[in-house]
Amino acid sequence: MLTFFDSRGRYDVRAWMSELAAIAVPDEPIAIICHSGGRSNVVSRLLDRQFGYRRVHNVHGGIAQWIAEDRPTVNHR
Repeated sequence: MLTFFDSRGRYDVRAWMSELAAIAVPDEPIAIICHSGGRSNVVSRLLDRQFGYRRVHNVHGGIAQWIAEDRPTVNHR
């Protein structure tokens, strides 16, 4: 699990892309999720338009909708 934005809404694209490159490649599917789907939409478009990740899936509605639909989750803490 990678976090693009920190608790203050800041981000470091280069550092995040370096971490992402260790676990995902542009031609494989990747899912991006945030609380409500807005920030993950921004990151999804960035990956597609600027970094060549063509199989990016933004989870519309985010984790809030995912949980409301009673879909499975895993706690990584």
